[in-house]
Amino acid sequence: MEMTKNEKAERLQHVLDEALLPLKQRLDEMEKEMISVRENQEELIRLLSKRGCPRSL
Repeated sequence: MEMTKNEKAERLQHVLDEALLPLKQRLDEMEKEMISVRENQEELIRLLSKRGCPRSL
């Protein structure tokens, strides 16, 4: 039985979605890590500014 173009397209989309899932999950993890790093950086800047350290560090 031959697949129609629409069925082929749906199948290809499914295969691509499955293949991309680990990459999307890793991207989500990296985005969370970036947010955490940014928050830590902001906290460090805040603490250093309390001690009178210049921001150019």
